[in-house]
Amino acid sequence: MSGEECLLVMKTLAETCKGKALSCAIASHSPSVDEIVKNARRYEAVGIDVVKVLCPLHYGMDFTPEDIYAYYAQVIEAVKVPVMIYNQPRRCGVNVPPAIIARLAKDYAQVVMLEETRFDQVVDIKARAGDTIGIFNKFPFWLPGAAVGCEGFYARTPFIPGAVQELYEVCASGRHEEAKKMFFDRYDLYSMTTPGDSVMGLKFALTLIGFEMGGVRKPLSPDLPPETQRSFRQTLDKYGLTGTVS
Repeated sequence: MSGEECLLVMKTLAETCKGKALSCAIASHSPSVDEIVKNARRYEAVGIDVVKVLCPLHYGMDFTPEDIYAYYAQVIEAVKVPVMIYNQPRRCGVNVPPAIIARLAKDYAQVVMLEETRFDQVVDIKARAGDTIGIFNKFPFWLPGAAVGCEGFYARTPFIPGAVQELYEVCASGRHEEAKKMFFDRYDLYSMTTPGDSVMGLKFALTLIGFEMGGVRKPLSPDLPPETQRSFRQTLDKYGLTGTVS
């Protein structure tokens, strides 16, 4: 999307969530640090509650731990809203070390959340940072994350918010055996979308429950493989979710 399209999406998100939920917008959809800072300020200005920040794309091995700290500090100091650190080495080629995450959380009260895609770092971060930062981890590590004190789930399944919220509430209340049973009973539902399906899978699933979704832009293929489409239909039918949005 263009910068103006991204701004419109974030403005719509902020307005829709106002008074109902916290809005969180990723500002780092650019390899330019100056653009990331501008995005963070723009999104804060339109009412976004939390700015989410990934390491700049394409920096890879050239980004030292001190460079990572300085980058996040620059973005954090540019806004007044809370900041979520997003650690996703698979996407950007940079891993944010636990020591840097803990240091940022200690030095900046605004750093209140972390989306951590490397579950092997979670315990180290908890040991260093304690409760100074809330950790959100991705499927399939929701249950072990809850067991070691992670504060939330990150889900790539916007078509089943109720099912994810219900599992989170069971985990948050410490009912681990009940959570384990629910997780595996619904594993086919929770595991529907993967990075391989990505945008096409999310849009197809949202269409099945009743939202009018547009296509995708090149170079993405507009269609999911027929076997994936069948699997999505069967799973949503099984849980009575097809066509539930009117």
